[in-house]
Amino acid sequence: MQQCLQRPQSPFRPSGLRLHRDQSRVSSPRLEFHRSLDTFRDHVERHFGFDRAVEAARIARTELCDLTSFASAKAVIRSLRRDPQHQDHQELRSGYELMVAQAVDQAEALGWVTLTPTKALLSLSPAGLLVVRKHGVVVSAFFAGMRSELDSMFDVGDERRYDAADQLPPADAYFESVIMPARAMILRSPTQQKLGGYAEYGLLAECDGIRGLDLAMWLRACDAVGWLPSEVPQ
Repeated sequence: MQQCLQRPQSPFRPSGLRLHRDQSRVSSPRLEFHRSLDTFRDHVERHFGFDRAVEAARIARTELCDLTSFASAKAVIRSLRRDPQHQDHQELRSGYELMVAQAVDQAEALGWVTLTPTKALLSLSPAGLLVVRKHGVVVSAFFAGMRSELDSMFDVGDERRYDAADQLPPADAYFESVIMPARAMILRSPTQQKLGGYAEYGLLAECDGIRGLDLAMWLRACDAVGWLPSEVPQ
């Protein structure tokens, strides 16, 4: 069975909440991101070009609330399509990279990281952001299991979950609308590569705490990395 990368002390074990380094700041080494502009634009538009993803991103990394390029899905797409030297495009890229760096750091602290047989490094943050690195380069980052409003408009269960989440406190709502779909996607994903993609996301289920993740366990994970969802400015 594929094993997750070994980390000192999981926060899910009875001996307590310990991290292998200070989580008061993002401390990951400088990551290398999508190597071409076209790849970056295509990726971000597909995974962050709809309002649910932008809202989750603003919660995951609250500094994004101060960026006009992350004000809405339309703002993300507009900024993406600007010249790479334009302030809006650079702001968008910087915000995206900060969010992904934080996700990698948090995932490593929790031990929610695994190396696949095809040498893809998968990381899952407590915000539900799944990051894929290949040969040291970030090739994908997205909120696992999240679908755009258009993709889910005919899924009654999907809409009921979002409607119900709206009535809950911020942390509970985030768990219901973002984390549960992420966990479900991982549990139903393959553990072997298919069609040349990096779709071995099911291997993350072997990481300590993910397969049986419930609200209480997730809140402990959030507390362990010093992050908790809260309401963000609209």
